[in-house]
Amino acid sequence: MKALKSPSDVKQQGWSWPLNPEIYDQCPELRPAERLELGYWTYHNGRGYGIISESTAEVLQRLVQPINDTIATLDFPYPYDGRIVLQLMLLEMQRRQTSFWAWSSADWIETIGKSHKEFQQRFNKASGRQHLLATAYVLMNFMDFWGLAFEKSGLAAKVFGKDRVNAEIERVLTVLSEQGYDVEGEQSHQYRAVICEAMLSNRSPYLTDLTEESLDIARKQLTSKKHQHSFMALSVALERLGILDRPIQRLNQENRTPGSNGAMEGVDPEWAELCLRWFHISTLADTTRSGYFYSLLLAGRWLAQKHPEVTHPNQWTRSLAAEYVGAVNRMVVGEYSKPSRHQIVGQPFSARTKSGCLAAMRTFFFDCREWEWIEEKFNAQSAFATPKPVKALIQPKPKQIDDTVWAKLLAAGLSFNSDDLDSPNTCGERPHWYPAEMIRALAVVWLFCGLRKDDIRSLRVGCIRWIEPDQVKPDGDETPTPDLEGRICLLDIPPGKNGRPHTKAVDAIVGKAIQAWETIRPEQSLFTDRRTSEQVHYLFAYRSQRLGDPYLNKSLIPFLCNQAGVPEQDIHGKITSHRGRHTILTQLSQFMTIPQLQSWSGHKSTDALMHYLQTTLLKQAEAYQKSDYFKRNQRTFEVLIDREAITTGTAAQGEPWQYHKLSEQGYCVYDFFDHCPHKMACPQCRFYRPNSVVLQKLQQNKANLQKMLIEIELTDDERAAVEEGVQAFDLLCEKLADVQTPEGPTPRQLRSV
Repeated sequence: MKALKSPSDVKQQGWSWPLNPEIYDQCPELRPAERLELGYWTYHNGRGYGIISESTAEVLQRLVQPINDTIATLDFPYPYDGRIVLQLMLLEMQRRQTSFWAWSSADWIETIGKSHKEFQQRFNKASGRQHLLATAYVLMNFMDFWGLAFEKSGLAAKVFGKDRVNAEIERVLTVLSEQGYDVEGEQSHQYRAVICEAMLSNRSPYLTDLTEESLDIARKQLTSKKHQHSFMALSVALERLGILDRPIQRLNQENRTPGSNGAMEGVDPEWAELCLRWFHISTLADTTRSGYFYSLLLAGRWLAQKHPEVTHPNQWTRSLAAEYVGAVNRMVVGEYSKPSRHQIVGQPFSARTKSGCLAAMRTFFFDCREWEWIEEKFNAQSAFATPKPVKALIQPKPKQIDDTVWAKLLAAGLSFNSDDLDSPNTCGERPHWYPAEMIRALAVVWLFCGLRKDDIRSLRVGCIRWIEPDQVKPDGDETPTPDLEGRICLLDIPPGKNGRPHTKAVDAIVGKAIQAWETIRPEQSLFTDRRTSEQVHYLFAYRSQRLGDPYLNKSLIPFLCNQAGVPEQDIHGKITSHRGRHTILTQLSQFMTIPQLQSWSGHKSTDALMHYLQTTLLKQAEAYQKSDYFKRNQRTFEVLIDREAITTGTAAQGEPWQYHKLSEQGYCVYDFFDHCPHKMACPQCRFYRPNSVVLQKLQQNKANLQKMLIEIELTDDERAAVEEGVQAFDLLCEKLADVQTPEGPTPRQLRSV
């Protein structure tokens, strides 16, 4: 049997062991006198649980002394615990007929037991297992304890000392609490266990001795997702303490090798190797490059089944390319690839999927020719061109969200509070995991800024700027400054899909929401921007993790839909972040010129002339404010409140107590005025009060009348009546002619009286 490596062979930094095993006689075999004494002691003490006499200890001194010295360095609560360890090890040496220096990891695991139940069955004893494990850890450098069920914090306390371990744990928990982590209750036990596992793996109780390599070794032993999350939190704390340069990555985020998930199965190795080589050299965007790579593997599986003799791009011909284009046009899901959980096996490829497969082949063959990997035998651009019937099916899908639904989502995004996030009716994947201020800022940015999902996730701390209108005028511009209300709020967007940064004017609500989040945002780790390779502070990052890619569509938007009381999908499909962008741009297109809208949205036009047309920030801000984007869905009404009617109780008896101003001619006293369909075209039912009556009451009871303003959402017809003049107003009246008033009769019936 091969003996375990001594602890002296393990490099230590800040922690030094109080025990040096090298000073002991480590002979693996038992001497005759030791063998005889162990047999005699075991026979006369039943199963070996009796007291060890001085004569026995003298004969077995070579074996007993290292065990006793080790026990003396451990933090055992009772002296009896050490005697149990000694007795158990003597019993095992008698059973194995070797000294403990010869025991392998498997022998120690068998002795300690994978569970407490196994230990109890082996020794018929309820205590001593963890003490035995601690002795093996210190004396024999036993490290194969990951598969054993035991309390990690208890073992660390026995090995390194309870006070020392607790002090280091408190350092970590304090930092995590400052970072927004929940360090109470069950989660606290998870963090403590992971910290102790890191200590035991590194064989040191000091956090300063931990390195990224030692953490990585310990982390890869964990299988529980909860422990993986806790290990990520530990690395965040170590980064904040200055021990690590950066938090460690999740296992599924590092060293992502394309095709490592079995995607290369069924592909000829030569074709797969060339595709992988292309993947590592290509400069396409990551998502495009990855998509093309798997499309090339699909082509490789088609070749393996239909033309196994073709294993290299140099063997392709024009006729083979034409055959492949026809095959792609007839392919179905699952035929040459493993379907995802969202795909239906046997369903034909969509037009976009077909186009993507052929685009991958065009790019691959073009690059191979440019890099001189192959000779040009045919024109790949025309040979793998997307067929016209397929291209004709690729049309922009209608994405705009209904204005009424969008107005409700706006209201929900501005009005929810922390209690709503904790509601059991909350939709999505735990949106309350983030602070309420962060969620509110995220919702406002989505609802007001018209950004792509990746652009929202890429926003950086300090992206909001406030400037005076005069500050955005170009030098030498003598144009009078438009009458803009207050300062202009500008949002800086980093390089995104189109490869260039840009700035847009946004509503002040956006600036205030972002600043509210930045005020309480805990300091986070730096992230590397994958587009610019810069070290940046992302605005939407929490617990040193960037906002997740699916969060907007799977958590935030379902939550807002639930708050607004609207379905998560309509006739066009699910409400997504990009549909919100489409809706905003559609609404603003009614008020902005094409160059202004292009600049505001950050679109990269294919028209060469439009590419050079730019608009100044001043004109952009003026057009955005003129669009009245936020208030276009609402209308302000003046209302007079009769406080005397409320305090005297006459309001409860049916007397009017609120007067909604309809026009210069009269008021409405209907309590549910905001739900009345006739509020913009009053037929003068019994709730109508002429202007003269209300003015007389105002003069008599001026001190008890309070003037207020309320905002009421209008329908499309009501808004048109306000904005488009007499013709639209007459059309509204005609539509409401047979709609009942709050009194009961319709306007037509009232006119006939």
